[in-house]
Formats: sequence, structure tokens, C-alpha cells
Amino acid sequence: MKGLVRADECNAGQIARLFSRAKELKDGGMPLQTPGPVALIFTEPSTRTRISFAEAVHRMGGWTRDLGETGSSLDKGETMEETILNLSAMDFSGVVIRTPIKGLPEEQRALDPSLWIVNAGDGDGEHPTQALGDTFTLMAHGGVEGRRIALVGDVAHSRVAHSLLALWPKLGVQIGVYPHGEGTVDGADTLFSTLEEASEWAEVLYLLRPQVERWAKPLSGKALQKEMAPWRVDTIRPGQFLMAPGPTLPGVDIAKGLLLDSASLILDQVRWGLAGRMALIEELSLG
Repeated sequence: MKGLVRADECNAGQIARLFSRAKELKDGGMPLQTPGPVALIFTEPSTRTRISFAEAVHRMGGWTRDLGETGSSLDKGETMEETILNLSAMDFSGVVIRTPIKGLPEEQRALDPSLWIVNAGDGDGEHPTQALGDTFTLMAHGGVEGRRIALVGDVAHSRVAHSLLALWPKLGVQIGVYPHGEGTVDGADTLFSTLEEASEWAEVLYLLRPQVERWAKPLSGKALQKEMAPWRVDTIRPGQFLMAPGPTLPGVDIAKGLLLDSASLILDQVRWGLAGRMALIEELSLG
């Protein structure tokens, strides 16, 4: 692999191999390859993804350098292309990019084939490593093939949803959607008109927070709570799982307390996200 910028770049065989390796690393296995220096270029806010990538590299014996619009020459107007080429000249092995610009990580990958690029989220485009971690979470909890999963919330603006819709059908997942807003959703098997319908059908409810930063008319406070009330998950059926890429917004998209419910896999997604990124970086480092 020469990086990962779209979820559909992974096939079932690669998923199985990466899951097996992620499980070994999660259980304390030793890395097969120490990664070379990795640059983290995050020009949008991030907690889980940024720390997870940094921690993945560090736990495998490597090191990272953080760059962003503030505190780097990107702040002076340097292009991402020039930044990438400079990192290559300094013999960096890879670059992890989060950006508000859809498609930018794929453009950068074409600059230098010796430098791997991973997309950590590009606007409302994709977030492929979140999809990997979520897939591994499900594989650890009974598997993915044949699973009925309902995406609930702001599907249109969610890069995570776009990666899941690109990857999961290839793995035999049935995807239903109860989307905020109007319109069809490419890749979905079923479109629901109420949360009750989605919940009755789904084995897994997957929450997607309102991406207000991408809305034409952002809402907040009570106005946002009122807008999202039909999509807020207050209860989980017996035998059903709850997932979300984080952050969750208690009182807006999820009831307070559900994060720590025994049926919630949300923190397990964080654990498998870290292990999955370790496995991916190892594979990229091995070439």
C-alpha cells in the first residue's frame, strides 16, 4: 500500500489481514517494523484522530512532527504541495492529513510516490481510517457480514458516513439510513423516515453528529436540540449495539448516559481505531 485516502481502496483480504495484525498489536504484540518519521498536518480540529495517529506511531517506536495552519509556513501562505515536497526532502516516511478541502490528500499522494499519505478527514469527503477502526470493532463483536446497520443523523455532511457507505457494502453489510435533511443516499439499502423504523430494523445504530460547521445556517443551543430531536437516540433495544465516531453531543444526538451503556461500542471504536492505525502504519512502513 502507498497510503490510504479512500475507504474503497481496501478489499476484504486486506481488511482481514489488517484486523488480524491490529488484534495482535492491541494485545501487546511487537511491531514488525519501526516507522520512519511521520508528519501530522491537521488544519481542522481533532482530538481522537490526531492523538490516535501520534500514539500509534509512538507505540511502534517511531516519532511524529505536528504541523498546522498555525505555527507552520502554511500560516504564511505556503501551499500544501510545497509543504509535502519539503517533508519528502527531509526524508519523512509518511504524512497524515486532515483538511477542510475535499480531495486534497489524494492530490498530495501524486506528488511523491516514496512518501505515503493517509487521509485523516478531508472536508465532507472521507475518513477511511475511522471506517477501518469501526469495521474492526464490529469484527471483534460478532463480525460484519450480514449485519444490519442504520446510520442516523447528518449523513450528507459526514465524511465518516461516506467512507462507511463505500466500504461496508463490499463486506456484506446491509446499510439503512435515517438522514437529517432530504434526498437519497448513494450506497444505502434502505431509507427510513423515522428513528423508530430504523431502530426496529437495525442490529446496530450508528450515530452521526450534526456537522453544524458545514451547514449553510449553523444552529446551536436549544435551537440545535430542537432541530435534532427526531434523530436523538434515547434508548437502545435489547441485543442492539450503539456506535458513533465521536464526538457525541449529549442532549442533541444522544441521551445523557448512553455513552457508557453496556451496549455502547463507542469507546471500543477508539481502542480499535488506535490498533487499526498501528496495523496500517506498520503495513505502510513495510512497503
